[in-house]
Amino acid sequence: DVYNLGQIKSILHGILGIELVPEICDKGLIESNRCLQPEYFQQFGNIFFELFTNGKTLPGEASSGKDHCLDSAEESNDESSRDNSNDDDYKHSQALEGARKHGDIYETCKSFKRLEITEVEYTLRQKLLPTPICILVTDLIQATRGTSNDAFETLGDLSLELKQMMESPDVYLTEESVGEHKLQFRDDLLCGRMDELDRLMQVAALAQVESRAFLSSVVLVRGEPGAGKSHLVQNMKHPLTKNGWLYINCNFDRFSQSQALVTISSAFEDFFRSLVELKTSIENRDHAEDGDEFLFTMLASIEDNLEVPGIVVLSQFIPSFRSLYPNIFQRVVVEELSESDCEQDDWDNANILDSSKSSSIDCIDDDCDDDDAFIDANIFQNRLQYLFQKLLRAISNPESPLFFFLDDLQWADCSSLRLLSSLVMGQDTDDNPMCVCFVGSYRSSEANINQSLVECIQSFEDSNAVLLTSISLDGLAKEGTCAMISSALKLPARLVRNLADVVHMKTLGNPLFVRTLLASMVDDQSLSYSFMTRRWMWDSKAIKLAPLPENIAIILTQKLRRMPREVQEALSIAACFGLVVDKECLKILSESSEFGGLLPHLDYAAQSGIVADHGSNYVFTHDLVQKAAYDLIPEESLDKTH
Repeated sequence: DVYNLGQIKSILHGILGIELVPEICDKGLIESNRCLQPEYFQQFGNIFFELFTNGKTLPGEASSGKDHCLDSAEESNDESSRDNSNDDDYKHSQALEGARKHGDIYETCKSFKRLEITEVEYTLRQKLLPTPICILVTDLIQATRGTSNDAFETLGDLSLELKQMMESPDVYLTEESVGEHKLQFRDDLLCGRMDELDRLMQVAALAQVESRAFLSSVVLVRGEPGAGKSHLVQNMKHPLTKNGWLYINCNFDRFSQSQALVTISSAFEDFFRSLVELKTSIENRDHAEDGDEFLFTMLASIEDNLEVPGIVVLSQFIPSFRSLYPNIFQRVVVEELSESDCEQDDWDNANILDSSKSSSIDCIDDDCDDDDAFIDANIFQNRLQYLFQKLLRAISNPESPLFFFLDDLQWADCSSLRLLSSLVMGQDTDDNPMCVCFVGSYRSSEANINQSLVECIQSFEDSNAVLLTSISLDGLAKEGTCAMISSALKLPARLVRNLADVVHMKTLGNPLFVRTLLASMVDDQSLSYSFMTRRWMWDSKAIKLAPLPENIAIILTQKLRRMPREVQEALSIAACFGLVVDKECLKILSESSEFGGLLPHLDYAAQSGIVADHGSNYVFTHDLVQKAAYDLIPEESLDKTH
C-alpha cells in the first residue's frame, strides 16, 4: 500500500505530539539544543521507518548503509549476464524497473545506466513517499556512517524539520510530475520578514481605533532595490481582506512622473472596476447573497458624500463611476447640466472638463508667470483633493477599513504626492473620519532625488495628526535566505544550508538577488534537478568560486538576451507601458503587422518567469526586470518605439 498526503500528515502530527526521547537515554528528557550521539538519531530513524512502512522490518543492511548499485532496465533484462549469486539484486532491479514506469517516481532516461540507492530508501520509495520523507528517514538510520554538513546534531534540528513539513505540506509533502520540476518561488511565502509583517499587522489593527480620534496611520517601508518591500506589504492583502478590509494597490513606475495623477487614478479605477463586476453579477442573479447589501450601502454612501456633481467630476479619473451610477449619467446627458445649475452647486463642470483646465493637473510651478493660471490650477487641485477625501470617507469605516498601498513612491509625480498628503492630513477636517491605513514604499537610495517625496515625508513627521511608523528593510539574515532556498528547491532547510551560506555570501541576503542568482545557476546547470535522486543537486564549491556580475542588472540583462529575439522584442515593447501592461492594449497593438505575435511571445516570457500573467494584465516580476527589458531598445529607436 502507499500513503496519501492526509495519512503522511497524520503520522507527522502524531510524531510531533510525543516526547522524542531515545530508549538508550537513561537521563530523562533530553534538551532540544543539546548535541546527541548518532546512535540516538538512528533509533529515531528505526521508529520512523516502521511508522512509514506499516511495521515492516528494517532491512539487514540498513544499519551498515550498504548501497545497491542497480543496473538499468536494458542491463537487468539481460538474463544471460546474470548468475544465481546475484539473484536478489536481479529481483531488486526488476522491482525498480516496475517503479520506474510510474512517472511520478522516475523518468526513463537512457543516458543514465546505473542508479545507486539504499535498501532503506528503495523500500520507502515503494510507498510513493515524498522525497523529503525518504531523505529524512534514510539520514536518521545512516547517522552512524559519518558526519556531514547536513547531519542532525540536536533534537531541535529534527523537530524543526518535521514542523517545516507539517506547516508547508504543499511544498515538502507533494511530488511534481515528470517535466514539471522548475525553480519556483512562492509569492505567498514570506521568508525572514515575520517581525516586519507583525509590525504592519499591529499598525493596521490600531488604525481602526485611531481613526475615531481623527488620527491618520501611515507606514513608510524603505530599502534598497530588491529588498522585498512590495512583497512584504502585499502579503498583508489576504489576511486583511479575509477580515473585511478593503484593499487598494497603487504601483508607480519610472514613467509616472510625466503623467500627473494617472497612476493613482488607475488604482482607484481598478478598485471600482471590481465593484462594477460585482454589481453586474448581482443583477444577473435571481437571488440575494451575503455581501450584496455591503455593495449597495457603499454606493449609497458615495452618492450621499459626493453628490451628483462630485461623482461627475471624479468620473474623469474613475470611469467605472459611469457604470456604477448609470442613472446619474443618463440624467447628465439629457439635462446637459446647464451652467446655472453648475454655478448653483459651486461646480463649474464645463471649466473642469475643459482641456486647458485638465492640463493644470500637472505639477504647479511656483514661478509661473501667469498668475491667473496658477490660481485656477490651485483651485482645481484643492477641489480634487477635497473630493478624494470625501470618497475615502464614504468607502471606509471601522467595520470595513481601507488598506491603501502606494508602491515605489520615489517615482510618484508631485500632484499624486500632494493628493496623498492631503488625504493623510485631511483626517481632522470632518466629523466623519476616514478609516484608512496608508502604507508607502520607496527606495532609500533614490528618495532624495524626488524633492516632493522628501517634503511629503517631512510633513508626516512634523504633524501631530499623523501616527508614522517607519520600517527599514535590509538584506535577509542567513536563516531567511535558507528558508527561501528551502521552499524553492522543496528540500528541508537542513539539506540546503551549505548552498544557502554560499548564496547569502554572494547576495548579502537581497531577496531579488537570491532569486536571480539561483535562476542563473539553473541556466548554467550548476544547479540542476536529478530525476534519479528526485531532488535538486549542486556543487557548492564550484558555485562559491564562480564570479558574480557587478550588479543584478547585468544578470537580468544576460537572462533576457538568452531569450529568443522575438521574445526580447515583445518584452521591450511591453516595458514601454510600465510595470503593468494591459492585455487589451497589446491585443490592439498586435493587429498591426509590425507588432504581430506579441501575446504568444509574452506568454513564453511568462513561462520563463520574466513576467507574470495576471489574467487581464502582464506584470513584470520586478521594476529592475522591466528596466532591463526597456534597456534592450537601442537609444536611436526609443522615440519611434514609443
